[in-house]
Amino acid sequence: MGHHVAECKRLVTEHEIDLIVMNTKDEDQLAMHGLAYPLAVELRDLPLVLL
Repeated sequence: MGHHVAECKRLVTEHEIDLIVMNTKDEDQLAMHGLAYPLAVELRDLPLVLL
């Protein structure tokens, strides 16, 4: 999972992203999609909309 987070951070920096909108529904998890939580922790300075 760390590779996905690093890739997302790279893309955010490379493309000067100001907001991430992410679907957090996952059939296997009750709370949020597996990648949503690590991104929320790693990208604290970037606004996230978690649907």
